[in-house]
Amino acid sequence: MGTVIDVRDSVVGALAESFPGVAIYTESISPGLMEPHFRVTDFSVTHNRIMGPRYVCVYAFKIQYYPSSNSSEPIREACTVAERLVEALEYIPMESGRLRGTGMRYEMVEGVMYFFFDIKMDVMKQEQSGPAMAAMDMEGWIK
Repeated sequence: MGTVIDVRDSVVGALAESFPGVAIYTESISPGLMEPHFRVTDFSVTHNRIMGPRYVCVYAFKIQYYPSSNSSEPIREACTVAERLVEALEYIPMESGRLRGTGMRYEMVEGVMYFFFDIKMDVMKQEQSGPAMAAMDMEGWIK
């Protein structure tokens, strides 16, 4: 099972491979950042038990894209990036296999493109063996 950090690192890796030269930030943003750039945020994580040790984990992500401030058509640039994101995040390589991005959507708000998607993983939780019980002697009689 991948941790949230492993999943986020895989998403960042897929972005870096598809958009070389574009800065990617995963922490809080401070003034003076490079343009254009991405900001990757873990939106929410849910774990739902299906049966026994089986779980479904859903990792919801938000990626913000800030177009170049000297771009003559920032909305066109952001829409082009969004279409490339759909392809780049459909199948995301990870050490233990591939992740699949689903539920993709994007919107423009005040010149920034917001891209939302989910990653669903089926997880088998490892059964932890507890300590064995000690031997017990029992005596009984009938009256």
